[in-house]
Amino acid sequence: MRRANALGLPLVIAFFISLIAICLMAPAASGAEVVGNPELIRYEGSGGLVLPPSVDRGTRNEVAECRGCSWKITSACVPDADNYCDAAIRGCPGLIDHVRTWFRPAGGQWRETGLICLSSQTITTVVGIEDLISENFYQYVPELEPTCWPESGPVVHIPLLCGSGQTAGTQKWSENVSRFAIEITAKPQWAWNFEREFLTVELPGGPYPDMSVTHTYKTSGTKRVMVETRWRGSFRVDGLGPFPIERDLRQVKGFEVEIGQARARLMRPNA
Repeated sequence: MRRANALGLPLVIAFFISLIAICLMAPAASGAEVVGNPELIRYEGSGGLVLPPSVDRGTRNEVAECRGCSWKITSACVPDADNYCDAAIRGCPGLIDHVRTWFRPAGGQWRETGLICLSSQTITTVVGIEDLISENFYQYVPELEPTCWPESGPVVHIPLLCGSGQTAGTQKWSENVSRFAIEITAKPQWAWNFEREFLTVELPGGPYPDMSVTHTYKTSGTKRVMVETRWRGSFRVDGLGPFPIERDLRQVKGFEVEIGQARARLMRPNA
């Protein structure tokens, strides 16, 4: 009897060890912010993410307009999950990959925003598009070509008229980025620097009778004139937005004007 009890104790210990091992091997309860292995994350970042039209418009707006949010793009196939690599992943043709997108508002929880087809092109973000606009806007807006009048013979005490060589009003142009249609709208403002006097106007200026940009010098000599065109605008991405262009879009150019000394000459009336 004593021998049987002695043999039973190791069996009990072995049973509990096996039970603990089974519990450790069991999958954890579903409570993770993002389902799946972190190694399956393809891309992650913060700020607005531009999702394709296959996602519903409300979600696209929310994700694109959120500057303080986080997002992740993971593999569509999640190991150890139910329906691993289900039929949905067959929706992308050819070499285009099928991925899952995740979105987390500032201070919020992760949630899946859907399955999308991802090509080899770079992920498109609102900030990335803004950077692209800032780098390339010079090729779309009118060139800054300032001139002052009279082109020869300006003198002291007589107003000098100047112009930027550009046009007033809102400018619009379009671009395609990673299969997304981008529409940009911008409006110019001009800042003139006549050495000691500054002038900011909403009109481009021009020769007489345009008097929107004028300056009168009191001394003669070579004068340095600077003009800066400041563009303020916004853009849309596939109808989403508008999103403000927060970066400064500026064109600057300087040139010299020779101001002569006026001479008075007495004349007889009716001469």
